[in-house]
Amino acid sequence: MNLTPVFRPNGTSDQPWERIKIVGTEFNGLTIFEAFPELQIYDYTKFPHDKRRQIPNNYHLTYSYSEDTTTLMLANNLLNGRNVAVVFNVCEFNNKGKHHNKCTCAFPAYWNGYKVISGDESDLRFLDESGVIVALHAKGDARNDNSGFVVNIKYSAQLIN
Repeated sequence: MNLTPVFRPNGTSDQPWERIKIVGTEFNGLTIFEAFPELQIYDYTKFPHDKRRQIPNNYHLTYSYSEDTTTLMLANNLLNGRNVAVVFNVCEFNNKGKHHNKCTCAFPAYWNGYKVISGDESDLRFLDESGVIVALHAKGDARNDNSGFVVNIKYSAQLIN
């Protein structure tokens, strides 16, 4: 079918797979990226760009914005071609009424001066253009998060779908 297999090794962890060598198989001493160059591997990470610079060509990392992300960390990731995933609460009804179960309100076109794209249609982050904010709608308990992990933006006319 001429498809490229893809997978995400870090579901809930943030292991630096590019540094981990395989042992005890015919791929002994290689990383998973070296052993299987035909795979497209991708992940989200809390490690800023300057902490994980040497990334194999078949590994795509998206930085996960959090309450600990500084303006410098945001810029460093974006200006070095890495995208930044940001969870936004943009619901015009403040998560009530018709948006109680799932907010479908538009994201800002730009945030902190950087272009915003929607990340809700697909999790295939390696297909996104580089150096952009990947917006995700706040879901579940995150819709009421005030820790700084979720960015709360009041609904305005400058939002995009």
